[in-house]
Amino acid sequence: MNDQLEVSSHTTITTDRENDETSYSNLKPLFETANILLGGIQSLNDDTQRINSELLHHQNSIRFLFEDLSKLKISIEETHSSINAQSTSQQILEGSINSLRQQFDDLRNISTDGTLIWRITNIQQKMVDAECERQISIYSPVFYSSPNGYKMRLRLYLAGDGNARRTYMSLFFVLMRGEYDAVLQFPFNYKITFCLLDQTSQQRHIIDSFRPDVKSNSFQRPCSDMNTASGIPKFVPLTIVKQDNNPYVRDDIMFIKAMVDFSELPKSLVPYILTLNPGLPIPIQQESIRRELEKRAQEKLRILTDTAAVSHVTTVDDRDDERREGSPEGGTRLTVYGSGFAENRFSLVPSTESSNTIELVQGNDVYVCPMHNEKVTDTQLTCNTPRLPEGDYQVRVSVEGNPVPISQYSSPSSATFKAHRNYTPQITNISPASGLPWRLVTLTGDFKTECYLRDSRECSPKNVSAISR
Repeated sequence: MNDQLEVSSHTTITTDRENDETSYSNLKPLFETANILLGGIQSLNDDTQRINSELLHHQNSIRFLFEDLSKLKISIEETHSSINAQSTSQQILEGSINSLRQQFDDLRNISTDGTLIWRITNIQQKMVDAECERQISIYSPVFYSSPNGYKMRLRLYLAGDGNARRTYMSLFFVLMRGEYDAVLQFPFNYKITFCLLDQTSQQRHIIDSFRPDVKSNSFQRPCSDMNTASGIPKFVPLTIVKQDNNPYVRDDIMFIKAMVDFSELPKSLVPYILTLNPGLPIPIQQESIRRELEKRAQEKLRILTDTAAVSHVTTVDDRDDERREGSPEGGTRLTVYGSGFAENRFSLVPSTESSNTIELVQGNDVYVCPMHNEKVTDTQLTCNTPRLPEGDYQVRVSVEGNPVPISQYSSPSSATFKAHRNYTPQITNISPASGLPWRLVTLTGDFKTECYLRDSRECSPKNVSAISR
């Protein structure tokens, strides 16, 4: 029994061992696969850790990159702001440079003779700016009447000003505060002429002028940098300067000339002045103007002399009276009637000078009859005879220094003067010969008139003379 049990036990142990070996053989690949899987898992864990580590590194890198990007954006924005600021500064600097350049050009080309030629560029753009009221007016360079004279400039409204808005160009004169105002005379009262220059050979300049209103503040001594502008609101119609191919705007450039007339030049001379080449030196231009004035004066004189005529002479304040006699002692008022005489020029200062002369001629003897300028017209001349010998005299009239030809006398015999002592007033007695002030004095004599200036009732045109104190 025991042997059976031992055999059975041995068989059981053997069978279990075989089963174990068989199971081991069967599980070995699984163990190997598991080991491989474990190794792979370990590798995966290692890779995961590595990847996590790298991911963390990349996340940190990305965060640093975002921080750098933000800083870069801020830097770029700051750079753009700096560039914009520099661009603005550059524009301001360029504007300042252009302004300084313009000021330098203005100073270099400054006029000190009362004239200005203003060159205006970019007319089309300036016209647009004026019409949309972005810049309604522009100022000219400064100019002076002399190196130590009045300081002036122009102000131009290309699209018009006030009632002339959008229909005319308005041009004004501006009196400025100058360094020598303290020694200059105010109000400013000289005629000002404006001219829009024709840039073609036609020379059809547009000219207008005005005289200052001396009561206006515009022409008083400036209290600020500039007085209120004053001038010609309706200077030139806009239809002219906007017309295609007009002669006043060429290559988008316009020229305006201003002249201050300090010598009272005739208005008819202005077109001639504008024909002078502005490139010539000022003294040569002035000499040309002087010669033209002389030429015109001589021509006017020739015409005046040719048309002047003498009708008759009288010593009575009656045009139709033919009496032509007076005292050789002088003082007889002689009136010459005719036509074409030179009218007396007005002067603020009393003057004995006259454009006409009257002479009393007898043979080779010539006596000048002093002119009574208040009685001078183009048809009447009056003088007071000088002291001269008795006799008959021919009255000779000269206009602007040129004698009127005898052939232009209506009748030479009607232009004579007779000097005789019978026409001389005489005093034979004064009574009393002396006395206190305000005492009545009686004069006795031959006074040749009943006309006493203080009693006009006794005076009439027929009286040859009048008694005065």
